[in-house]
Amino acid sequence: MSTTFTWSARLADAAGAPVAGMALEVQLFDLQANAWTTRSTAKTGADGRAKGSGTIEDDTLPLAPAFRLVESAAIMSVSPAIARAARGGSLVVDFGQVQHLAAVERFAQPRTFATAGLRGETLMVGGVAASETPSTVTRDLAERDTLIANQTRVLAERDAEIANLRDLAVKADLATARAQTAEETVQTLSIRLAQSDKDLVQRDAEIANLRDVVAKADVAVARAQTAEEAAQALSTRLAQRDKDLAERDGLLADRARVIDDQETVIAGLRATVAQQEQAIAAATVRPAVGGKAVGMVDLATTVASQLDDAQTTLKPRGFSLGAIQVTAKAVLQDDGGRLELLGKEDLKTVPPGALSDIRMEFLPGETASAEGGPRVPDVSQLTENAARRVLASVGLTLDASVGPLALNPAVAPGQAMVQSPVAGAVSGRGARVLVIFAADVKKET
Repeated sequence: MSTTFTWSARLADAAGAPVAGMALEVQLFDLQANAWTTRSTAKTGADGRAKGSGTIEDDTLPLAPAFRLVESAAIMSVSPAIARAARGGSLVVDFGQVQHLAAVERFAQPRTFATAGLRGETLMVGGVAASETPSTVTRDLAERDTLIANQTRVLAERDAEIANLRDLAVKADLATARAQTAEETVQTLSIRLAQSDKDLVQRDAEIANLRDVVAKADVAVARAQTAEEAAQALSTRLAQRDKDLAERDGLLADRARVIDDQETVIAGLRATVAQQEQAIAAATVRPAVGGKAVGMVDLATTVASQLDDAQTTLKPRGFSLGAIQVTAKAVLQDDGGRLELLGKEDLKTVPPGALSDIRMEFLPGETASAEGGPRVPDVSQLTENAARRVLASVGLTLDASVGPLALNPAVAPGQAMVQSPVAGAVSGRGARVLVIFAADVKKET
């Protein structure tokens, strides 16, 4: 594996002007070969800048490699700035600005050697003119010129390196300052970001609390409005109830006075009612006592006449008879058309199942007109509930009684045996129809 690198440099003269067209080499010191090897070459452009790239046959690089910038045979710089790229791991080598020195003119001394005492005469050494003989002084001067030239070149290189190092130091200081400023900025931004996150969390909590408060306030407002409406409705109802109570109090006071007036009349009427009831009993029961039979219609007519007389007597005094029910045990004859009321002694000798329960109900009032009234339907062999529904459908009322099954052996217990008025008769609307149902033998025994 290998490591790539890129390099750059700017070549300028002593006055700082760019030097163009100069061939530059970047050399790397090879530790194995113990020598400098050329890795990249480039020429400076019009702005004095040169750049290139190369590779190093090592990807570990435990130490920074040694680079130097060389122009022909002159070393320009030996201390570049080296950095590793963030992406790819390549090296970036920056030599900065390098000062280019002009070629040094070598000193030559082809002059004639003379001294102050010879007055311009040629010095002869061994018969040979001294100027033609190589002189030790001349060699020394040539060596010194060479040494001075080398030292001058080295000083120029050192000056260039110092200038480059100063530039690098300035750049490093600027980079350090920028890095420090950036770090401080990042820290400040991090602190502000953390504070902003904290503020956002606090704001979110406050918003959530406010939402809960608003929701509770809405519920409270709705409840208050509902309570206010209920209170208004209750106030209206209470006012109406107070008004109704006041009216009822007035009516109660009036009725109390009427009741006080009528209580004095009731005491006197009780005796009259008792007398009328005795008269009714004498008219209905006594004719049948002793084994005499009486017609069903005659019995009902007699009782109704007595009730009508009592109603006539009570009406001028402001009273009216209510519903009156007459219940008796009798023996039915002629298919229920006649009945026989027995005394206590006769009842003891009657065989079981021969007696029938007779119940008559009278409601004194206006007599129902038969004209235009309904016809009595046939309810024979119907149960009590069915007969009640059939009669109610035409505007009639059922008056139910129970009799022995012997009256009509063709029916079952609980079914209608006899009805009065008979089926097909015209009756007033609301009139009662007497129906005798067959008794259940098991219940009688």
